[in-house]
Amino acid sequence: MLAVLAADMAHEQDWSADDGHKQPRGLTSVRLVGSERQIGWRIQGALGGENLVDPVRGPLNTGGLYGERQGMHLPGYPDAEWPDVSLPDTRKGAPGVSWYRTGFDLRLPKDQDVPMGLTFSDDKAKNYRALVYVNGWMVGLYINDLGPQTSFPVQPGMLRTDGHNTVAIAVIGEDTEGDGLGKVSLEQYGNHTTPLRYGDIASPGWSAEVNHDPKASADVRITAPDTVGRGGSGSVTASFTPRAKTARDAALELRLPDGWKADTALRQQLGDVRAGRTVTRSWRVTAPEGSQPWSAVLSAAARYSGRGSVAAAVSVASPPPAPGAGNHDLSALDFTATNGWGPVERDTSNGEEAAGDGRPMSVAGTAYAKGIGTNADSDITAYLGGACTRFTASAGVDDETDGGGSVTFTVLADGKQVATTPVLKGKQAAVALDADVSGAQVVDLVVGDGGDGNGLDHGDWGNASVSCTG
Repeated sequence: MLAVLAADMAHEQDWSADDGHKQPRGLTSVRLVGSERQIGWRIQGALGGENLVDPVRGPLNTGGLYGERQGMHLPGYPDAEWPDVSLPDTRKGAPGVSWYRTGFDLRLPKDQDVPMGLTFSDDKAKNYRALVYVNGWMVGLYINDLGPQTSFPVQPGMLRTDGHNTVAIAVIGEDTEGDGLGKVSLEQYGNHTTPLRYGDIASPGWSAEVNHDPKASADVRITAPDTVGRGGSGSVTASFTPRAKTARDAALELRLPDGWKADTALRQQLGDVRAGRTVTRSWRVTAPEGSQPWSAVLSAAARYSGRGSVAAAVSVASPPPAPGAGNHDLSALDFTATNGWGPVERDTSNGEEAAGDGRPMSVAGTAYAKGIGTNADSDITAYLGGACTRFTASAGVDDETDGGGSVTFTVLADGKQVATTPVLKGKQAAVALDADVSGAQVVDLVVGDGGDGNGLDHGDWGNASVSCTG
């Protein structure tokens, strides 16, 4: 079991309204080095999903942290058995998420406006970020080693100026040994006489009936081959087991991606299935031919009277055929790619943000008719299927940057580095790369930003090719 906590910062700014703000965040690719085993992922979101359990604060107030789902950020959470700690917390722990809670009373004069906020201070060598909640409301994200914000205003009404307040802070430790929370103080920003009147904002508290992970009334399992080649077939099996009560009028349905086919009906009636009994069904599935995503998600869902449904999914690899014997331009192969600005381009430079806007590739005045144009940070993944022995390319910054840009080039064979360059800059001659990729299932061509951001980092893989035995 592998768990990954992804702390995403923000989306792209969409200056030209071209949907750049919709670029995905989080993991874009994960694989087991040296293995064809596929990784099946489950994403943990906010409690209730689209069925809001906290309609007052709305869907953006919390994420999928265990503590958020359990209501540790809410007033009234039962924390009496938690150990006491003083801030700054100098204890060493482990990387992960730690929760801190405290409470305080305020009695501010009714005819005065006293703006207040929470202020953080700590050693900047400690690497952690903290989600800050006041009376259950998210008021900020503090990043100790980055900043720059260290003080987070809390609006009156959200802050009980005449009553009890609850502060909860989730600390996401990033250091090997973990780091405790630094000093946190309630700061007064000013004191003003005002006729303004405001009331408390509704802040629902913790509820044992609401703030807990739901328990499934049944289990579904699905198994499939790790790899089903394009146009190939494989056996998929799904099982259904009710937990506590008989499942009435149950059915098990296989769900396939577009283009995939099964030899029998996708929906199979199971009738009544008593608690604890496992019923299985199998299908022979066939993947489509031609260009398509390298992996597919197959799922199975069980439906039964009165209790909704439960589902499970599995990931199946469906890579392109391995290259045949001979030399192959990488730009002619079916590959996947991520890119720092616009899409990667085949046989042209990266250009700008639109597809197909590149120019003929040129590095320090040397032209390349074939290759791949990129912008850091970029990762091109090509499937070799163990059929190739050698990768060659001339790597450098494209002349379209007019001397700007600084990049690095790295070649990975099944995740192992087999070639790399130092930082290369605009107008610098291309570096010849010659890498042994014998037996590798995949090769990755990675372009880094040289450590100074990715502006003008147009990296060319000139004449990139692989030699294969077929």
